[in-house]
Amino acid sequence: LGMVATNEATLVGAELAGDVTLAVIRELAGTLARRYHDADGFVVLHGVDGLTYTAAALAFCLGGLGKGVAFTVGGPPPITIAGLSAVGQQANLVNAVQAATLDLPEVTLAFGNRLLRAVAASRTTGPDGALGYDAPPGALLGRIDFSVRLNDRNLREVPRAKLVVSPLADNVHAVPLTPWLSPGGLRELAAHSGGLLLDARPASNLPQWLATLLEREPLACPVAVLAASPAPALARRGVAVLASGTRPALLAKLAW
Repeated sequence: LGMVATNEATLVGAELAGDVTLAVIRELAGTLARRYHDADGFVVLHGVDGLTYTAAALAFCLGGLGKGVAFTVGGPPPITIAGLSAVGQQANLVNAVQAATLDLPEVTLAFGNRLLRAVAASRTTGPDGALGYDAPPGALLGRIDFSVRLNDRNLREVPRAKLVVSPLADNVHAVPLTPWLSPGGLRELAAHSGGLLLDARPASNLPQWLATLLEREPLACPVAVLAASPAPALARRGVAVLASGTRPALLAKLAW
């Protein structure tokens, strides 16, 4: 690591990855903001569980980001990650540090030999149980060997501004549409939520009761629907109907 960059470690939260809450994510954002002018880039070492949620939340709440924030999976020994060898963990860390030294003001995910846009990344599992992450072709930002080769066509122009940590709303939930969800149950959820992301994928059509309810009756909180196809009638009622994106990124956007 010392051959790539000068590194300094900071522990944020002592929880296992599966226990990371919004409070820990806010602490992470605050720590990065306080250390923002002390470093040229940042690496976040995270366990597998919840990584895409943490990365997506950070991508939305860090406004005016002018430096690289590279997530990766792993940690110092004796931490072990199922489906990832010790050598793989070390390689991920070195690659993430390389990515953080670039003039790439985005939240990214360095895993294996690829650099992905964090808000588009999703977890995968290979036939042999190997851990992996994937993203659409337009979110592949680069490949990593002895250096990082960026895909210029997938990079975005990011205006440089002062870093601002935006708030993330509490009590926002993703709700899968199943046969057990009813109009009364949805009203009850909405009455006690700050926002709902209704995940209808991969169904081709929304349940008729849901379309009728959302067209005729405003719920008690903001609602977005993740569907496989557009629903113009719902859009006219002010309901956001989303046909693409990962659940972690869309949930983070709703909270933002």
